[in-house]
Amino acid sequence: MKNLRVLRYSTLSLCLLLSGVGHQVYAQTDVRPIVNASLSGYVYDGQLKQPLEGVTIQLEAVTHVVTTDQKGFF
Repeated sequence: MKNLRVLRYSTLSLCLLLSGVGHQVYAQTDVRPIVNASLSGYVYDGQLKQPLEGVTIQLEAVTHVVTTDQKGFF
């Protein structure tokens, strides 16, 4: 009787242990920044068609920020 109980607990423990073996944890892959990329253009007022000075330009998920010059160029 005692041997049967030990066998049951051993079997249950082994099954629980083996059920977690197939699960793997994956880390996120490294995101590599774009190197040697450039973006340029002009910013104009939609109604007056005049260049806008001092406008801040920033792309989403990018740390670089630029500001337009007197001619609206960035």
